[in-house]
Order: sequence, then C-alpha cells, then structure tokens
Amino acid sequence: MSKSLELKISSTGLWYYARALDIYSRSYDPITHEQEFSDIGRYLNEYKYWRIVKPERRAEIEKIAFEFTLKHLQANFTDEIPFNYLFSVPNNRAVKESIGLEVCKLLETNYPKILKNSSAAISKTKEIPVIKNIESVEERAAHLKDAYTVDKSKIQMPKGFLVIDDIYGSGSTVRSLGRTLRDSFPEVPRFLITLTYLKSNLGVKS
Repeated sequence: MSKSLELKISSTGLWYYARALDIYSRSYDPITHEQEFSDIGRYLNEYKYWRIVKPERRAEIEKIAFEFTLKHLQANFTDEIPFNYLFSVPNNRAVKESIGLEVCKLLETNYPKILKNSSAAISKTKEIPVIKNIESVEERAAHLKDAYTVDKSKIQMPKGFLVIDDIYGSGSTVRSLGRTLRDSFPEVPRFLITLTYLKSNLGVKS
C-alpha cells in the first residue's frame, strides 16, 4: 500500500487537510495503452468502468474502500475527530455509482454517534460535462464555477466537514466544492480524502 500523498490544494486555504491515499495507475504504456494498477486503483477501475459488476462484487469493493479509508483516519486522527459531517462529491451525470458516497454511508453506519453522512445536502446547480475530457484548466474552472450549492438547513452545529472522493485528477472539482463549503460555512474546517490520485497529474498546481 502506498504512502498517502499531501495534495497541493491544502495550501490554498480551501482545505485544512487534503490527502490522496494511493495511486490510480503506477505505469502506462502509450503504445499498448496497458496500465498496471495499484490494488485500490484496480478496484476503482472495475467499480467505475466495467460494464457488468455484480451487486455482491460492488458491495465487496465498497467495503474494501471503506476499510482503506478507515485505516487512514484511525492512523491520522488519533485524538478527537475534527469533523462530524461527511460528504461525497456529487456524481457527474455520466456516472451512476459513487464509491465515495458508499464509503460515507458505511462510516456513518459504523460510527452513528459521531459521524453523519450529509451528502444529500450538496447538489449541483447545473449539468457539468465530463471534466477529465477537458484539457484546458481555464475551461474546467469555467464549467465548475458556482457548480455546487449547500442546503444549510441540513447542517446543524458542524465542527468540521470531511469530503470523500474516488480519484484526484486536476483538482478542479474539489476546488469548486471547497469554495462552496467555505463560502457557506467560512469558520468550519474542511478535510478532503481521495482514495487515489492520477500519477500523470501530480505536477498540476492547485
């Protein structure tokens, strides 16, 4: 298992803590287009892109992702947990399943007294194209500007927000979501965990 990576977006003030837990693809052959995935990367690829994944296999991958996330949280937040609300990044219209959402649900199920999955409090204000297909950073930012909103009536006495996503690419989506949370609750610290990051985007400044 790879050592977690501190994402550069934590230095922008949008996120108090931002970590990617593993790499999505360790190697890529531009001729054969073959990829060698890490364990978590392979699970995510199967979960997101394989055409037929049986429900029991999907549940198995969700449990693996949950345990992977929980292990990181237990290792890095040994004192009082600094957040009580959980969010997943809202789905792109082209994707039906969200492993981030399922991890949030499992965290709430296992720790109902201290963690609340409030992913439903965040919604999209507009349809967003598949961001990974847009190369221009400026164009990505334009599509994601004011793309999310938070129903503040569903958030009571927050001490911190934990957002869980599956893959960190350019960071455009989580920057947009971070701004939304900051603008809605400027005094509440924001924490971000992505299960994996794209190796090709490690040099992208956020």
